[in-house]
Amino acid sequence: MSAPARIQVGRIICNRTGRSAVSAVLIVAVLFGAMHALNGFLTGEFAPALFQALMATGFGVWIGALRIRLNTVIPLMILHWFWDFGVFAIGAGQPSPLVALLPIPFAVIMFIYGIYLLRGYKAPEPAAETAAE
Repeated sequence: MSAPARIQVGRIICNRTGRSAVSAVLIVAVLFGAMHALNGFLTGEFAPALFQALMATGFGVWIGALRIRLNTVIPLMILHWFWDFGVFAIGAGQPSPLVALLPIPFAVIMFIYGIYLLRGYKAPEPAAETAAE
């Protein structure tokens, strides 16, 4: 699911169901993680796919919260690239189990910071349309 597609899913959740932007971020983050869990069907390795899904869910909460607060996706695309680069660089070759666990603290911190950013968030009221006279 591309970034614009995730944004649209979030808008649909907010607009069609009346849910808050915070619940939309959490739902989209879980969907983002579930999409990564499908890698288990491609590789046959379900434990790493579940780990990847949990990491992606935490990352999704952080990115979703930043998207709401920044109101743009460009820095988020750059952050996603850095995250992917770091994870692939760690996974290159035969990393030790300790090195392979290195992303976990970052994902936990990102998840907690994302929840922190979402606290008390109130979506801006839509601008009132003025009738043309």
